[in-house]
Amino acid sequence: MATKTKSVLFICLGNICRSPMAEFVFKDMVKNSGQSASWRIDSAGFVDWNEGNSPEELVEIVLLENSIPVGKHRARKIQKSDFNDFDYILSMDEAVMDKLDKQKPKESRAKLELLRRYDPAQEIFKDPYCGSKADFEKVLRQCKLCLTNFLKAVDKN
Repeated sequence: MATKTKSVLFICLGNICRSPMAEFVFKDMVKNSGQSASWRIDSAGFVDWNEGNSPEELVEIVLLENSIPVGKHRARKIQKSDFNDFDYILSMDEAVMDKLDKQKPKESRAKLELLRRYDPAQEIFKDPYCGSKADFEKVLRQCKLCLTNFLKAVDKN
C-alpha cells in the first residue's frame, strides 16, 4: 500500500532566516529517518521584501557547522494556493500566525500552527535577522527540538 505524501510549509516574515532553517533541518530529519519520499517540504515568507534572495549567510554557516545540508533556496512569499497545497503551515511567530489566520481562505485544507507548539516550554522563536551567530544557533536548537516533536506527532497520526 502506498504511503500518502505529507506536506509542510514553514513561514516567517521574510523567508531568509528562520523558515529556511526549519526547512533544511526538517529535510535532514526526514532523510535520516528514511521518510524523504513521504514528505514535501518548503518554506515561504509573509512579505515579498526578500523575494529571490538566498538565506542569510549565518543560516548556511550554522547549518553546515552542524552537518545539516543546505539546498538551493530562494525566498518567496506565501501564495493563496499554499493553503490548499500543504497539510501543515507552521509559523515561526505569533505576528505572522495572526496575519496568516486572517489571510487564510475559508476552504483552506492546511492546518495552521505555531512551530513553538511542539516545544514543551513554548519558547518564542526570536528573529535572528541582523543578530549574532549565537542567535542563529539558538534558532537551530529550537528547530531541532520542535521538529523532532512535530515529526513524532505526525507519525502517531
